[in-house]
Amino acid sequence: MGTFNIVTYGAVAGTISPSVGTANKKAIAAAIASAIAVKGTVYIPSGTYFINSLFNNLSGTFNIEGEGPQSEIYCVEATPTNSDRRIFSITNCIGGSFKDFKVSSNAVVGTSTRSNFAWGLGLISSSQCKVEGVYIAKTFAAGLMFQSCSSIEIIGNHVTQTCADSIHMTNGCTDMIVSDNTTFDCGDDSIAVVTYTNEPYCERILIHNNILDKSWARGITVVGGKKVVISNNIVTNTASSGILTAFESGEFNTKDVFDVTIVGNQVHRAGTYFPVIPTNGNHFGIEISSGTDIIATDNNVTSSNSRGITVADSKTKRVSINNNNVKYSGSTGIYAGSVKGLGLTGNTTTMNKAQGIALIATRDVIANNNYVQNNNFWDKDSEVTTLSAAISATVNTLKFASGVNFAIFSVSFAIVIDLEQMSVTAFNSTTGNATVIRGQNGTAAAPHAAGAIITSGPRTVSTDNVLIQNCTNIVFEGNQSLEDWSVALYPDTNIHNADKTPAIKNRVERAVEFTGNIRFRVLGNLIYCGSGTITSVYFGTPNTNTDGLRDDYKGTTVPNETAFRAGQTYYKTDTDVGYVYNGSVWRGVKYTL
Repeated sequence: MGTFNIVTYGAVAGTISPSVGTANKKAIAAAIASAIAVKGTVYIPSGTYFINSLFNNLSGTFNIEGEGPQSEIYCVEATPTNSDRRIFSITNCIGGSFKDFKVSSNAVVGTSTRSNFAWGLGLISSSQCKVEGVYIAKTFAAGLMFQSCSSIEIIGNHVTQTCADSIHMTNGCTDMIVSDNTTFDCGDDSIAVVTYTNEPYCERILIHNNILDKSWARGITVVGGKKVVISNNIVTNTASSGILTAFESGEFNTKDVFDVTIVGNQVHRAGTYFPVIPTNGNHFGIEISSGTDIIATDNNVTSSNSRGITVADSKTKRVSINNNNVKYSGSTGIYAGSVKGLGLTGNTTTMNKAQGIALIATRDVIANNNYVQNNNFWDKDSEVTTLSAAISATVNTLKFASGVNFAIFSVSFAIVIDLEQMSVTAFNSTTGNATVIRGQNGTAAAPHAAGAIITSGPRTVSTDNVLIQNCTNIVFEGNQSLEDWSVALYPDTNIHNADKTPAIKNRVERAVEFTGNIRFRVLGNLIYCGSGTITSVYFGTPNTNTDGLRDDYKGTTVPNETAFRAGQTYYKTDTDVGYVYNGSVWRGVKYTL
């Protein structure tokens, strides 16, 4: 054991020159070699120590300790290559401690060429180590990298402006704790767990109580992993989804995901950050695009650019979405598509721009005790941009000069160019490309010059509070789907409008719609709709094996369904008249309930 001060070995702070960079590298390398020999500690006093080459092949157990961010190793590379940008790369370290110092370089996120091997501090094939209070800034790839490691504590670190992930774990990392870290403006995911197909699984990983802001991709990603807990994190302003579980093919080719719990997280404004270099990916709050035995519970998801929580893909099985609060989403609050085995319990979805809940082509569903109210909001005023290039009267594709002014939604929206109205049926906010239907609402298709003003007014499309379509084996029990037309305008700017203005309430067409489902039971629900709603509940065709039992339907119009059991009651709120279903039609009773 022992402490080895880099200044004692000849390191000099505060001077940037080739000769000092070479001398500092030699001095720090000598201090590290002495520490490895006795499993000792390298001490970095306060100051910025310039180096012009790196520590790529360190092997053995030692510690590094400084005085905080003022103890800085700053690397400027004269002739960087893909493999030599690892500022600290350490293998076979058992029980090492790395704390209270800063690692930085001259990389510029969005400008510098990214290298997958250019991390700030990396541990490989190491165990029982602790990385605590380390500051990482401006690296050419990940800030903190862990490969084939076990029992590593990554606690209270600060990572910013990395050209790749802030914290990355791969190649069989196990029993990892990632807690109380902060990341800001990283060039990819903030925290990533990745298992490629030729690697052992990353598993038993806790990602807890981190604060992650402005990632250029996702906030937290599990792309191939087992037994991962993501808890009590704050994820804000991501370019893509806030939290993602997925299997990826093609370029990355990862394994699938098993046994992930997403609990108690705050996910705000996912998909609303637009970095210098646009990134691919969805814009959901929590995205479960693949996986088995996934739980998302007690999360608060607000102001996502698109859906709040989404569960999709035929490979996704046995998912529980419980007790989440989803508000102000740019599309559906909670969406599930092609899932096998879904529990949906105790969630609240309000003030979303499309449906509160939508279940599509999903089987083996239990949806109970969910609260869905006052969805289908839209921007109150017009959003404005210009036409990028001239179009003729017959063209049905165009490009917005500033596409980020228009958010992504699952339904069409209207635009006006000069006097012509158009309906946008497909739109990419990254590229600004749109597919349109020309000459709407009595206007004529006409040519338009580059630079023509494009405005987008409020949406007039109605939608359902809850949509259940083409599903199999469903129990829909004890839910509340409420619609209060008096809530015409919601002034809270948390509703995601590109121009941060209030959102206006649009008509909800149906409180609940069941269409094309097989084998389902509907019982004990409270369905209420105000005067602006078309119908409270709609049973489309061809539903089969319907079991409608004692739901408390309320509203201002009598349901037009024919799929209820005789004895079903309905309360008409505007006249205080009760109705009963006799097996074929609704009959009004002569007393007031």
